[in-house]
This record gives sequence, C-alpha cells and structure tokens, in this order.
Amino acid sequence: MASINASTSGAGGIITSGDTSGNLSLQSGGTTVVTVSSTGLAVTGNTAITGNVAITGTLTSSGTSFGPTIKYVTDATNITLANISSSYVTVGSSFSVSIPTTGYINMTSFAGRLTWSSVADNVSCAFGIRIGSTNYWFGKFSYNGTIGYSCLLGTRTSAGYDEWYGALIKYTSTSSLANDSAALGLDIAANSVPTGTQTVQLIAACGVTGYTGIGILSGTTTTTRVALEFVSAS
Repeated sequence: MASINASTSGAGGIITSGDTSGNLSLQSGGTTVVTVSSTGLAVTGNTAITGNVAITGTLTSSGTSFGPTIKYVTDATNITLANISSSYVTVGSSFSVSIPTTGYINMTSFAGRLTWSSVADNVSCAFGIRIGSTNYWFGKFSYNGTIGYSCLLGTRTSAGYDEWYGALIKYTSTSSLANDSAALGLDIAANSVPTGTQTVQLIAACGVTGYTGIGILSGTTTTTRVALEFVSAS
C-alpha cells in the first residue's frame, strides 16, 4: 500500500512510499488515519469535516461516528397487534446496523394507520426492536416498580381509525387532538442493547398503559412507515 505520512519523529516532515496496489494510506506519526482503496474511503479515529464533501463509493468509520444512522422500515400489510404482556408482532423486514457502544436509539417518525379491531377499550400501540431473542421497547419506564411504555393511543370505534403522518403524537378522542407527544426512545447502555453489527427487527404490540383494545396497523390502506435513529454519544 502506498502511503503519505506526516512524520512526528526526527526532523519531521512528509514521508512517502509507493507501490502498485492502487491503495493509499494517509498517516500521522506513522498511524493510519485514512485509507483510500477501490472500495471507498475508510476513516479510523475522530474526524472533523469543514465544508461540503462529495463521496463516491463506500465510506466506513471506526471511532466517533459522522452522525446518526437512520434506518427506514415500511410494511404494506395489515398487522393485528399482539398483547405486550406475552407476545409481539414484527413490522417490515429485519436489517443490519452497527449499534454504538454508548448513545441511544430513537423512533423519530411514524406514518401509518391504527384501526380498532376488538375488545371494548381504547387501542395502544407500542414499538420496539428485537435483537436475537430479546425485545427492547421504546419509551420504557418504571412507575414505582410498575413497568410502563410510552405509546401511540387510538380511539375505540369500529367505524373509525387514527392516522399519523410522521409525528409522534398520542391522543384518545377527537376532543383532544393536541394531546401530548410520546417519547419513543431507549438508551443503549441502560437497556444493555448489544452493540456492534446486529440484525434488528422492528416490533409492535398493544395492551399497554391499561388499554386492552386490540388494534391493527392497516398497512394495506396506509403503508406503515417508521424511521429509526441510531446515535453515538460519549
């Protein structure tokens, strides 16, 4: 591999070496910071970028992330929600993502339709992620030892539905359309979420916050769309 080294030893200065590999290593004090190859640009360590940068190919990084990773999950099927106390349903396809060692995961957007199915009560819809055989629910909290979950709330009406267009707002009746927002996030370390490259599946359930109504994510009518944000923090 050819290299350009900003040497910090001896008299210092620029030290270059060349070969026919077609790969280039940019070094500081003999330590590789950037590797350029036919597959893209690999950055090791913390990187500050000022100005506009156009990148063609694959960019990978180890160390501090350039910014959050956003994964978008969609599902165009009708999904009848299971009760969170005993089960869950999957939404969309699983995906691979690198989860940082510290930071948080947020559900930052929801667009879709929640339709009442059965049981004479309002509908709740909680979301989470499943990694391996473990479920990690967004908005999980403890109220004096009783576990609860922030969630989307729908009305109890067999003839109606509740629909969202990206906002995470919950409400329980047409007379309170401006009800409070639902904070749908989880801390990676606090929840012992596995880090590094993981296969993640979005999941959902009903039966939280005391509401027993069974709901349907009506993806055939309004495609379910969920944005998940993976953020590194130190």
